Amino acid sequence: MILIGMDIATVTGVALRDDDGQIKAWSFRVDGDGPGDVFKAFEDKVYRILKKHRPVRIAIEAPLRSDISRETTEEYFVDNVRHVRKVRSPITNINTLRKLYGFTAIVYACACRCSIPVEEVKENQWRSAFGVKIGKGVPSSGRRKAWKQAAIDRCRLVGVRALDSDAAEAVGVLWWLQGQMVGPRGARVRAESLFSFEGSDGRRKDQASGDDRRLPGKGRAPARRSGGASEDGGDQGALDLCDAPGGGLRRHRQGAAHD
Repeated sequence: MILIGMDIATVTGVALRDDDGQIKAWSFRVDGDGPGDVFKAFEDKVYRILKKHRPVRIAIEAPLRSDISRETTEEYFVDNVRHVRKVRSPITNINTLRKLYGFTAIVYACACRCSIPVEEVKENQWRSAFGVKIGKGVPSSGRRKAWKQAAIDRCRLVGVRALDSDAAEAVGVLWWLQGQMVGPRGARVRAESLFSFEGSDGRRKDQASGDDRRLPGKGRAPARRSGGASEDGGDQGALDLCDAPGGGLRRHRQGAAHD
């Protein structure tokens, strides 16, 4: 079962679970001369990823709400006397919000074109499912950086290579999605996790804990797929998605067993 988790941002993280349960994570950034160029480049990138890997479901981190603000202080003077007052200000600017909402809409559109369901997960939900934590004593000014480092550390613990925090957070989103697909057991690090692998003795071994369990359906021939192994584009595999705008899902098999 192929799944994809995405952390959509200026630098977007992508985590892919393949049919063998192996995880690959990376990130990408698109640039252009203006908003149109940027959105077009992002759409092309997402479309290639979906066409190549053909996930059965996608999860994305819910986009930032536009009405969220934070409390800060500002100084002002009355009759040359300095005063300080508390004010609330947006946590980001309109240009960033426009990009985030635009990218999110593009993911939904590309997935709809390919007949792939999309689910959203809140930041605190995937962190809880993935087991990402930071200490209570971390000051507010350093919490964002601490959360990102904690996601990278968690990936390292479970044996997934994530070169940056964007890829690591996408892995967390993917972990949550796996739990939704297979039930509560799939959300536990020590139980049939998406980071487990099959050993030579036919038992599933968890990369984080070393636990092993007998695999159901041992001996079934795996599905065969043609095509390259790069993150996106250029694949002409056995299961074709996204062949034409509005064309939905089209399948054809080339001697592969059904997953």
